[in-house]
Amino acid sequence: PAAQCRPALYRCRDAGGMNGRELAARATALRPALKVLLTSGYSQDALLRAGRLPEGVHLLPKPYRRRDLAAAIRRVLDEARAALS
Repeated sequence: PAAQCRPALYRCRDAGGMNGRELAARATALRPALKVLLTSGYSQDALLRAGRLPEGVHLLPKPYRRRDLAAAIRRVLDEARAALS
């Protein structure tokens, strides 16, 4: 079949008092196939050691440029598409 669209969520500010991880957890509980890309000033290693980066969540470290964001989104979408194949 043709490529299927998957929901995407972009959050740039606190959503209802939730942080990004909390929002991602709620969203993926409702839509398990949802792919998540978080941004953080902390390194991926630091977040993993602290248990603050959920499994399957992608991370884009800050600071980043628009092209870095675009490339990260493309990687996440390509991985999602490959998983459907």
